[in-house]
Amino acid sequence: MSTLVEIASYRESHSEIERKRRERMKRDTEFLRKQVSNTQCKDKLSIFQAGAEKLIQYTGITHHHHTQILIFTDKLGKREYIINDEEYSQIIMNNFDGFDIHVRCSDGKVLKVHENIKKILDVAVVSFVCL
Repeated sequence: MSTLVEIASYRESHSEIERKRRERMKRDTEFLRKQVSNTQCKDKLSIFQAGAEKLIQYTGITHHHHTQILIFTDKLGKREYIINDEEYSQIIMNNFDGFDIHVRCSDGKVLKVHENIKKILDVAVVSFVCL
């Protein structure tokens, strides 16, 4: 008898999880529909296709600097970058109160350390940078 109660409670839990998942999908689909300029989207497939096209359009917005990160891939698989590492560092520093350490991949040499490392880790900048 207790197994029937357990099964019923499991089904209720599963039903509740499914209901929440469907609500979240509906909310996210509606948000995406509002983001795309084409108001002719009537079904989910056309909404998602229009959203994908909008993402592909963003690949045209690139900055050509020495090192670049954040990548989008266009229809042909060609990768293009959105922001460079300096812009990324500024975003981290300004929004997350963090610090950054620039390390050369070939030999692991620390090239640059932000001064916030002293405040956050209580370690001097000089102890990190290889001279």
